[in-house]
Amino acid sequence: MKKRRRDASEIVLPVSRADVDCVVCGEVMHDPCCLRCECKQSFCRKCVSKWLEKHHQCPHCKQNLIDKTIESCSRQWKNILDSVRRPCPNNSACGFKRGGYEEMSRHATEECIFRQAKCPNNDCAQIVLFKNMKEHARLCRSKRCKNFIAPKYGCQEMGTQKEIDQHESRCAVPVEILSQIRTLLEKKGNHFS
Repeated sequence: MKKRRRDASEIVLPVSRADVDCVVCGEVMHDPCCLRCECKQSFCRKCVSKWLEKHHQCPHCKQNLIDKTIESCSRQWKNILDSVRRPCPNNSACGFKRGGYEEMSRHATEECIFRQAKCPNNDCAQIVLFKNMKEHARLCRSKRCKNFIAPKYGCQEMGTQKEIDQHESRCAVPVEILSQIRTLLEKKGNHFS
């Protein structure tokens, strides 16, 4: 009987987590490299580059480095590490099915609802979770009347800047009432804006 030859994808290597994790970030390495020191420990290229901006020693063995040259690891080691299945780095609640580095990276930056994104409103520079962006954008584009006192007092009118400018010219909330509300809130020790 002829033995069936194993496909490379079927091979399971007995590698410990310590062998594949970057000493700097603690995650499975990506684009592995090493420094010119005795330990020859592998690190993520991005992590060790940032480390060397502030330190003059190896992050693993703490040997002082005269030469801060970063050396690439073998292509095979890079391919093995990039095929290791990884969770989504954005949030442990993400339902992403683990995938290799490229698949995980694409998911984390383009698909994940837990990724952070800048508000599309040019007047707002706030970073918001993508899953909350629709609600944030709705509120962000909405401005409040100047006669609103947080958290819930005064005029409750909201709208675009143009709508609010028109509203404020005819807002019916008396200044005396706003002054009394502020005085009462100050006596209670509440802060308002």
